[in-house]
Amino acid sequence: MRLKKATNWKTSFPADRSTLRQLTKFAGSGGGLTINFDAMLLGERIFSDPATDTLTIKGTPPNLRDQLQRRTSGGN
Repeated sequence: MRLKKATNWKTSFPADRSTLRQLTKFAGSGGGLTINFDAMLLGERIFSDPATDTLTIKGTPPNLRDQLQRRTSGGN
């Protein structure tokens, strides 16, 4: 059986904006700090307050939490 070659393939397709937004990452660094996170976490686990120029992280990653606990308890 011989297959017919498709010749009318489109080279592009319309993008779903909400899906693209979820795939976007935020990233930044400066002053000894580097951070990156998926855009879909904004408002769920990452909260931004432009008035105070702060980010709040809800549910820190376990490895980061362990490092912070060791540092604050006096252990290295």
